[in-house]
Amino acid sequence: MVGFLVIGEMMMYYPRRAVGIEMNSSIAESLQIIEEFEAWAEDESIENAEALMGRIEEIYDVSVYRFGSLDNDRGGEVQGLTGFTSGCTYLLFEPEMRSTPGWRRIRTRVKKAGGSIEKGSWSQLA
Repeated sequence: MVGFLVIGEMMMYYPRRAVGIEMNSSIAESLQIIEEFEAWAEDESIENAEALMGRIEEIYDVSVYRFGSLDNDRGGEVQGLTGFTSGCTYLLFEPEMRSTPGWRRIRTRVKKAGGSIEKGSWSQLA
């Protein structure tokens, strides 16, 4: 009897970094995106997430990297999550966005609403 060792496709993860805001209704209201946030909260569709990100880009002239949760599950899309809480909803931006006037406006509004800006990193499945 001959045995075979079958090796599946190798999963490739790439390092990611971002600055993020943990989202809730008061932060969304402060950022003037409460309607988009509530629509997304009711139906977490890609279309609603894209509408929210588009509204942020329209108001503040900054690119949103990602909106949603980062779930740090074994074998999942996100591994090695640090700085962010797994399962929480974040509005994420590339670190380079911090030098823009729009980011400074976002930061001011978030802090006035009692929120915080967090830095984090993870490995993401390609």
